[in-house]
Amino acid sequence: MDHGLLVEEADNGTKAVAAVKEHEPGYYHFILMDIEMPEMDGYEATRKIWNLPNRIRANTPIVAFTANAVSENRDRAFAVGMNDFLVKPVKTTLMLSCLNKLL
Repeated sequence: MDHGLLVEEADNGTKAVAAVKEHEPGYYHFILMDIEMPEMDGYEATRKIWNLPNRIRANTPIVAFTANAVSENRDRAFAVGMNDFLVKPVKTTLMLSCLNKLL
């Protein structure tokens, strides 16, 4: 079930940041950011997005999405500015609830 969401994937943090920069401001309504990615992890990608000069791009809500539920990861996610924290595997209802809060 797609719940009417359009999804784009980036297989590393560098590509995630580039995608946000490439599209017009407001194109993305939220970002599910994997914490552990090659080239640039989710923490650094989040910092780069939050520091973009265009405030619409920079204020895109970002949700940490990780299989590693240790409290240090959760704390670090919020410290870099992520808006929420989801642990894989996540139930569809929980993910939709999280995204609805952000939209």
